[in-house]
Amino acid sequence: KPEGFYGYAYLGFLEESQINHIKAETWYLKAIEAIDPYEFHHVVDAYEHLTWVSSTLEKHKQAVKYLKQGLEYFPDSAYLQELRDYYKQYYPDVSADL
Repeated sequence: KPEGFYGYAYLGFLEESQINHIKAETWYLKAIEAIDPYEFHHVVDAYEHLTWVSSTLEKHKQAVKYLKQGLEYFPDSAYLQELRDYYKQYYPDVSADL
C-alpha cells in the first residue's frame, strides 16, 4: 500500500536521511493524513520526525504545532517530552502553550 501511512512515512525517513528536510516534511504530513486506525500506534514516529524536521528547517512555530499535536495523542512519548523541554528552554516565545 504505497499510498498509505507506511509508504509516505518511509519516504519521509529516506528523505530525512538524505538531509532533504523539506521533502521529508511533505512526506510526514502525507503519512499523518493517510493514517489507518490499525496503524495508529506508529504515528508517534511521524510526529517525532515531523517536529524534528520542522525544527531543523527553523520553522519553530510549525514544529511546536506538530509537537503539541503529537503530545495530545502520545503524552507518554519520551522523545516528544524531550522536544517539549527543549523548546520550553530555548524557544519560550513560541512554546508558551506546551
